[in-house]
Amino acid sequence: MSQIEISNFERFDVRKKLIEFITDAPGIRYRELLRLTGLSNGVLSYHLDVLTKNGRIKNKKTNQRVTRYYPNGFSEEESEIIAVLRQETSRKIIQFIIENPHCTFNEIVDYCGKVPSTISWHLSKLKESEIVENLKSNNTGTYTVKKCDKVNEIIEKHKNSFVQRIVNDYVDMVESI
Repeated sequence: MSQIEISNFERFDVRKKLIEFITDAPGIRYRELLRLTGLSNGVLSYHLDVLTKNGRIKNKKTNQRVTRYYPNGFSEEESEIIAVLRQETSRKIIQFIIENPHCTFNEIVDYCGKVPSTISWHLSKLKESEIVENLKSNNTGTYTVKKCDKVNEIIEKHKNSFVQRIVNDYVDMVESI
């Protein structure tokens, strides 16, 4: 059966599956949905558009090029935090700061094992999102998570979706070898 011959029931089934993916991994990116569903670009785009217009899901563009999808009912604050937590380096930084409140920039760099410019970029995005704040005292800057309880709640609630992405990325890498 070709893509054009998909029945209304199957369309509903596709949309139901998309809602499941988005509910299980809020903040999922379009490309990841494309990979997980095996749908063509146009078919996926169509179904996501229908779900969005009917208020079943919502989407949010970040950085003018990344579109993330969320279940209906996700607050703006939750969407912002999830989007940041879906980035591995940002998630590592946040988790380190939560475990080591008032840590310094150099401690974060050492922990993450990334070059200072990368950490600086991520920290600026985290400060922009008002998730992390930079406290200055005695010419030393330290970092703390502003919304610690909310961030911890979201990490705990959605930790399986973060782990699943790492597993999927690893499987893709191994299969490409």
